[in-house]
Amino acid sequence: MKTHLFFTLNNFTKDGGDTIRMKGIVNALAEAGQSVVLFSNAVETHYDFHISIKHIFLGVEISKKQKIIFQVSIALLPSIVTKFIFKDYLTVLGIIFKKEKFRAGMPIIFFEYLDNSMALFLNKQKIIGNYINDTHGSARLDFLHKHSNTLLEKFKNLSKCMIAIILDRKIYKNSSRVIFLSEAMKEYFEKYYIFIASNDNYIIRDGIGSGPCHQIINKNNVDKYRRSFNISLEDKVIMFAGTFKDSGGVFDLLKAFDILVRKKNTQNIKLLLLGGGEYYEKIKRFTSENHLEEKVIFAGRTSYSELRNYQELADVIVCPDKQHPVSELVPHIKYFDSLISGKVVINGSFASIRDINKDERFSVDFKPSDVNDLSNKIEMVLADLDSFRLAYRFNHQKICTEFSYSNSVKVLINDRP
Repeated sequence: MKTHLFFTLNNFTKDGGDTIRMKGIVNALAEAGQSVVLFSNAVETHYDFHISIKHIFLGVEISKKQKIIFQVSIALLPSIVTKFIFKDYLTVLGIIFKKEKFRAGMPIIFFEYLDNSMALFLNKQKIIGNYINDTHGSARLDFLHKHSNTLLEKFKNLSKCMIAIILDRKIYKNSSRVIFLSEAMKEYFEKYYIFIASNDNYIIRDGIGSGPCHQIINKNNVDKYRRSFNISLEDKVIMFAGTFKDSGGVFDLLKAFDILVRKKNTQNIKLLLLGGGEYYEKIKRFTSENHLEEKVIFAGRTSYSELRNYQELADVIVCPDKQHPVSELVPHIKYFDSLISGKVVINGSFASIRDINKDERFSVDFKPSDVNDLSNKIEMVLADLDSFRLAYRFNHQKICTEFSYSNSVKVLINDRP
């Protein structure tokens, strides 16, 4: 039995792609009989990991402002300066790691972008030895392609992009290995940061944990939501679940829905929006201006454990992410969450998805950022809903078998440095 060490500053109080991935990986390893040690800020009320996982509480909270200062100082300042500024963190974490005596050379996997910066910091201060970075995306690409309304915003985003490049180079240059979410992502990073290409890096896709695969639908909750949102059994419901942001494409979905509503024979269609974010007011305003209040349902945020009950209300689930370089590299976790619902799913035809969804094996493709194509695909599915349901009726079983974390983590069990 091997011991796997993981580190994150996350406190797991909010459900999101990162926390879902972290829980999926460590729980899958524990379920496979592996010894797992997790360093995190998780508190007891939010601690729903496998019972065998040894949890070591960090107690190191970093505010949003401190996070920025920390990462900028690591990227641009000498390590001795960063050590002085953040000596309190170093003291606390130094005591924790000194107390926990692990085999020399045993690598620690750091999960999130902030965690990866902390890995470099602790490594440079000789607190830890080898570390492995779990890379979920690319800050460089995010800032480089972030929409800018003014020259000042563009300058800020380009500055952040340059800092991200410097920081990434330092982090990856000192890491022993890197974990990527897809083959496309691995190829991109190894080409851009050529010095990591010889590290024998891993691929662990985002996937599905054992919890969602075995979750039993709460029919009472489903009925309650149906009554609350005034959804009849005759209604055809299109659903989105995620963050209301530009790259997520939720506004494109709303515009596509508006096009659909203006056509004939669409009286009984509704759009269920689950989540929230920076585009909330913009979406509410568009809904009001286009008289869609009776057809668009704002369900608010919910817990990850309750998502499956909301999905039971839907006939079609749409993942409307816009065209973006990161989406070409990373299949979003909400895609897998949508597929296991057993509902018909419509998703952008990104390279990362085409590798999985050849010949539309699991879902219907649309051209990302093309509102008219998205509207046409939704209309096509609704017009022949029974046929599409039949085609995708085994999605739950297939996804839970082929894209489970229990399969993905085998690379950590069988091929660790």
